[in-house]
Amino acid sequence: MATMHEIASADRRRAFRRYLALQIPGWALVSIAGFVLEKGSYLPRRGALALLAFWVFKDLLLYPWLRSAYLPADGRPASRLIGARGLAEQELAPEGLVRIGRELWSASIVAGASNVPCGSRVEVKKVRGLKLIVELAKVASEDSAGG
Repeated sequence: MATMHEIASADRRRAFRRYLALQIPGWALVSIAGFVLEKGSYLPRRGALALLAFWVFKDLLLYPWLRSAYLPADGRPASRLIGARGLAEQELAPEGLVRIGRELWSASIVAGASNVPCGSRVEVKKVRGLKLIVELAKVASEDSAGG
């Protein structure tokens, strides 16, 4: 079974290959433009090759800033969020927005529960489509006091 490090490493390699593959059309266009400019005596061959080299270098230089856009999506269905904890970004009365990790989700409170104030910790109980059904999260001191 692959470790998380091996999976992340494979994802980074796949992202880099995807990035390079998507740069090939640009490199081809620059090559054609260089060829046309060289044949028309507007640019010496050395200049056309330098233009292509600059273009490839520019793409490689930009990759670290663009890498996250080429990494595979998490791909987890929303149902895997059941049990996750987050923060109410606005009052849930009975609907509003909650933040789970770095993502903002539309949420409703569990039927029969009281409104959840903005800034409160919530826990995901169900998922209905792309809407989370949440309730006020129990505080750690309440959990330990009960048992």
